[in-house]
Amino acid sequence: MSGLCAVWEAVATQSADLGFNVRRITRIASRLETRGLLLRTACKGGRRFGRRGGDGRIIVAGGINLGPMVEQAGDLMRLIQHQAQDPNVYAMIGNVLTM
Repeated sequence: MSGLCAVWEAVATQSADLGFNVRRITRIASRLETRGLLLRTACKGGRRFGRRGGDGRIIVAGGINLGPMVEQAGDLMRLIQHQAQDPNVYAMIGNVLTM
């Protein structure tokens, strides 16, 4: 994978931006982490941070790394594209997410 795909805003900021309760954001992140779709990379004490290179790409981040989800995007998109053809697509997506 080239570069990082990360979120380093505080959970409270994400909560306010998305209109979700802080606990909901935390539960969603925990479920995605359990399914291998994100990595928590925060520093000691849970501090989040990010740094970009001169070209704007993220070079280092402490927070939520979405790289695993990005790497599985092709598989997820193929399953979604078959949604109309197969009523069991949501079960298949769940199987991919839990691999």
